[in-house]
Amino acid sequence: YQHRIAKSNTKIVIEGPPRCGNSSALRLVIRNNQSFKNKIATHIHRPFQIHYGIKHNLPMIIMLRTPYMSCISHAALLIQLNQVKLSNQNQKKQLLLQCIKEYIDFLRIVIEKNFKNILIFEDYINNPNLVIKILNSNYDLNLQGTYHSNKDGEDVHVLPNLERDLIKKEYALLVSACPNILIKIKEAQNLYEIACNNKLSYA
Repeated sequence: YQHRIAKSNTKIVIEGPPRCGNSSALRLVIRNNQSFKNKIATHIHRPFQIHYGIKHNLPMIIMLRTPYMSCISHAALLIQLNQVKLSNQNQKKQLLLQCIKEYIDFLRIVIEKNFKNILIFEDYINNPNLVIKILNSNYDLNLQGTYHSNKDGEDVHVLPNLERDLIKKEYALLVSACPNILIKIKEAQNLYEIACNNKLSYA
């Protein structure tokens, strides 16, 4: 959908690596602000979204989660939804390494652009209306926000899932046994910590 790509007529950008709360944050904003439906750039998970968000001076918030949890959950979801077909352990490693590479590419742009409107996944889960607060506080917006506990109608990828949890456990074992993956996870974690240290306070 073209509205998902940040451009001059976009109203808000909500972006981040996969499995960082992007879907949930988008739903919260739209459910409480119907006029923004199909006017929010999101779910591309690529650095160019940040570039164009800044270029067009768009209200933007970046959702972040630790690389370990983000990348393992992303790989598990791709497998669960049959978006990839893997036949051996080496292919599973390559999938996870690709997820980590994309995460690193995203974080490098966040740091390079010195972007500070960042919402950490765990903070968002504890207080979903932070996404509204950050956008209103830093941009000329008057978004309405209410916590929604009703999970009816959510897509399968949004909520926790037992089948996916089992795949994630398998990947956790794979990570612990593979030095190359551990090195890349550490590199991603270092970038994550730099970005988090640079974010604006929620206060």
